[in-house]
Amino acid sequence: MALDAFVYCDCFEKDNLRSNPPRGLKLKIAPSGEVICGAQSDPDWRAFTAWKHNKACLHERMILKHHRLGTVSEIDQLRLELESKGNGHFPILLRNVLYSGTHTCDWLPLTTLPKLTEELKHLEPQATMGGDALRHLRIQLAELIIAAQMVKKPICF
Repeated sequence: MALDAFVYCDCFEKDNLRSNPPRGLKLKIAPSGEVICGAQSDPDWRAFTAWKHNKACLHERMILKHHRLGTVSEIDQLRLELESKGNGHFPILLRNVLYSGTHTCDWLPLTTLPKLTEELKHLEPQATMGGDALRHLRIQLAELIIAAQMVKKPICF
């Protein structure tokens, strides 16, 4: 198991699709930024997921940016490293990102991204065992923030 973070693309909203969605399906954008549908049958659902995963746009599964943030043990180490720094500088990182190495189906809304950006500025990886991992996390999250702001969608886990 690992913790992944990603941002959905905005190809559906911008009508930048390689192919149209299956006929008869009503699609909408979920709060997470994902294109979803209320397919009533298994064949409709399979057609929708096949379209979304491989045919909708140039992005696999309609994901613009994706990063594997770390395994369960790596996320635990990062959390311990930040908790040891204390100072209350990392509330979003600790409560919303690194609280578990396996959380899924949640997201950081756009409104939290400026605060997360500030937290990343306070991340000062030292030349310790966790320094490289914190540096890598900072780069990954910065890329996700840029992608999220570009398409105006949340960062999902």
